[in-house]
Amino acid sequence: KERRVKKIHISKTRMNILLVTDISSDGEEKPNVTYQGVEYYRMVNPHFALQEAYSDYNFIVTPKQDFDLDNEVLNSIKTREERIQFVKDLIKPFDLIIFNRNVLKPARDLVKSEGKEYALDLDDYWILPGYHILHGYYQANDIKSLTEDSIREAKFIICSTPILAEKAKEFNENVHVIENGVDFNDPTWQ
Repeated sequence: KERRVKKIHISKTRMNILLVTDISSDGEEKPNVTYQGVEYYRMVNPHFALQEAYSDYNFIVTPKQDFDLDNEVLNSIKTREERIQFVKDLIKPFDLIIFNRNVLKPARDLVKSEGKEYALDLDDYWILPGYHILHGYYQANDIKSLTEDSIREAKFIICSTPILAEKAKEFNENVHVIENGVDFNDPTWQ
């Protein structure tokens, strides 16, 4: 069943959204960007639809690694101070920043220090069972605490299921469910 988005003018001001996702690029001036499934179907694709439906809606996507201020490899290319200034300049024109899954503490603190708010898009539970292939990684990087702290500090949370929303509400009451969907006009599904 095809869904149509009705074009409705909400306000005279433009809404600028920054999506921060796990994307990769080939590093060229006009890069070929690779999205993982979650980022494309839960974040990027829906925002293309919103941008098409509302003339005052604008978004761009940036890699999550831009916000990893303590990454030693990235800090060997630019100093931490240069990277902090880059993020400050990056977020300045945006009304809202939406992160996928979690946000490192230095990035949360920087976003708040600049008077900005962020939302979190959760598509999966952050506590993995021992048999899960990523369990060791989640344990070693304390993804549970990172995600729960990110949820606590977010302005609001978007979840893919009501069950996940209930888990998120343990840390933040401002939780909304936007279930996964499929754009049947997307060539992937043709």
